[in-house]
This record gives sequence, structure tokens and C-alpha cells, in this order.
Amino acid sequence: MGLQVAQHTGQPALYIACLEWDWCAQALLLSNGGQLLSPDRRQLRWTDPANLEVYRFWQELVRSGVHARLRDAEAAEAFAAGKLAFYLQSSVYQATLIAASRDKWELRSAAIPAFGSRPVRPTNSGAGLAIFATDPVRQRAAWELMKFLTSPEAYVIVTRDMGYLPLRTGIVNDERYLKGWPQLFLLQPNLQQLDQLEPWTSYPGDNSLQILSIFLKTQEAVVFQGADPERSWREAQERAERLLP
Repeated sequence: MGLQVAQHTGQPALYIACLEWDWCAQALLLSNGGQLLSPDRRQLRWTDPANLEVYRFWQELVRSGVHARLRDAEAAEAFAAGKLAFYLQSSVYQATLIAASRDKWELRSAAIPAFGSRPVRPTNSGAGLAIFATDPVRQRAAWELMKFLTSPEAYVIVTRDMGYLPLRTGIVNDERYLKGWPQLFLLQPNLQQLDQLEPWTSYPGDNSLQILSIFLKTQEAVVFQGADPERSWREAQERAERLLP
């Protein structure tokens, strides 16, 4: 479909975010049966054949003109302006896109595409709330805030005004909360994929951010600069493994 759009318009049709972070890149790799780290968290698996297959495919999307050569922020602006047909990105942009598309173009949502018959395995980086206050009064105040932030009322705000799916999924069928919200259909693919979520892979040890930096730089070189996937990821893995504990 992306190729058809590109051929018809003479412009790139899609953008896969995460060249500046890696959560959706991880989803693509996992969905093709790949891994980034061994189960015991002692060895990197960047050079797995399934991973290399994804990067050859991604590289071909760019080479063929289907995938835009943009930074993540530029792609967000392009999609909001109706200049891209397909955009793989966090739902955090949903409210912005609803506003940008109103009376201009039709905004739709879909599940992450699958690689053949393999099951899709989207990643969830997760978030949490913690109280560090030691003063009893501040602790009680923080606890009241925390209870509100995880309440149905707060998740209505999070979903309606930001775009994140509600973790209290029951509110989508409750008339007091999200049932009847005109944009509810946009959430359905995310809700349907909740049971397939995989945790975002973090790297062990004190050098985790350096390892992630190597990953992201290699990914950009392969996808946008046409670097050889097998050689690039082998060299990157060798450098990154020296940073593991």
C-alpha cells in the first residue's frame, strides 16, 4: 500500500518512528521472531537473522522511496500536515493528530503490521508512580494525588486529551467515562493488542545508555545511510558487548 501511494504521489508514503529511540524498533524485531538480548541478559542478540531481515526490509523501504528520510519531529509535522499516509508512532500524538486532521483529512488507526503469519509483539516501555516523601503530611498528599492519577476520571483525561490508551480498560464501555466519545474507535487496535504486549528490553549494567546509543546510531546508519546490515550490526554488537557487566 505504501508503494502504491508513493508511486501515485511521487512522495514518500510512510514513516516508522524510533530512529531516535527504540521502543517501536523493538516491536518490529520481536514481531519477526527476533531478540535483542539473551534470556539470561548476558549476551546481545542484535545479529540474529530475524533482526537482520527486518533491517534489510526497512532499508529497502527507504531506498525505494516509500519511507521518508526525516527525523522523528519532522515526520510528526509531515503526518499532521497530511503529507504522509502511514505513520508508526506512539499514541501520545493522537490528540495532536485529531486536531490537525479535523475537516482536512481522515485519521484512522490500525494494529502494527505483521511479518507474514508471525504474531505481532508490540512493546510497552511502561511507567510508574513512586512516593519518596518522608514527611507524613506530604506522604498523605502524594498518596491522594496518586489515587487520582490512576482513577477512571484521570484516565479519561489521559486518553481524551493526550491519546494514551486507558489502563482501566473498563471505562471505554462505561457511559460515565469514554463510551460515546467520538474518537473511541482510534483506541481499538491498541486495546486489542494489550494481551500481546512484550516488555521493552533494557540493557543491564551501568553502561545501558551507552549500549542504547550504539544501537540507535547503527540503526540510523543501516536504515538511512545504506550501511551493510550484517557487517554494521556485527561490529556494533562487538563494541556494545564490551560494555556489558
